[in-house]
Parts: sequence; structure tokens; C-alpha cells
Amino acid sequence: MSLSLLESESPCRVLVVVGSQRRLAEVRAALGRVMPGGRVDIADSVVEALLRLTRKPAQLLVLDLVVDGAFAPAVVRHLARVAPVTEVLVFDDHARTVPGHQRVQAWEELDSVLTRWWTAVQRPATGPHDADEAGSPA
Repeated sequence: MSLSLLESESPCRVLVVVGSQRRLAEVRAALGRVMPGGRVDIADSVVEALLRLTRKPAQLLVLDLVVDGAFAPAVVRHLARVAPVTEVLVFDDHARTVPGHQRVQAWEELDSVLTRWWTAVQRPATGPHDADEAGSPA
């Protein structure tokens, strides 16, 4: 995922929509371990998250399927159009695939999923030309 549109925004911004204070604490703690100094914003509903992300994209939306879960597939499709740089990670008590939607991650996988995401974001974007030039003699 390219974050070129958001490179000037520092620190990394994550928007979280969860169904309980316990989940919020878990997400904040996991994000703090994975990306110290990152900015975590909270939305009370999926609709509020969509409005915020339309105005100002974030690098990541962490969505609890319990909160407006029926809208999750539409949220992912809508964000792909209006905020294509925003990655959406959906969590629930059990990992599964929701029809018309990406894979839903189990909450117990939160740390590993966020770590994989953050590692991918931090990888420098190099194309085939960049790799060839790096190996070419000067």
C-alpha cells in the first residue's frame, strides 16, 4: 500500500471504531506497541468514521464487526473510492470471511495483524527500476 498522499502527515493516523471500552483499550495498547507515537482517533460509529475519512484520510481504519457490522462490506467499498490510501482491518471474536467483504480477523490476532500491516507500510516503495538501478555498477 502506498502512503504517498499521506507522507507529509506525521505521525501515522489510525481511526478506530469499536464496540466497547475494553476493545478500545486493547487496540490502543496494540497500536502503542506496534507504532509508538502514532495518532489514534476514535469514532463512535461507522457513519462517523466515513465522514471523517472522507474529509481527512487515515492510514488505517480498525473496525469492530460488532459496530454496524452489516455495513462493513459497504464501508470497505466506499473507502476504496473516497479514501483509497486507508487500509481497513475488520475484527470480530472469530476469524471468518463475510460475504462480499474481506477477511475478518479474530481479536486474538490483533497484535500480529497490526505488526504485519505496520511492517508493510514501513517497507520502502521500490519498483523494478529501483531494484535494477541499485544493483547496477556506477
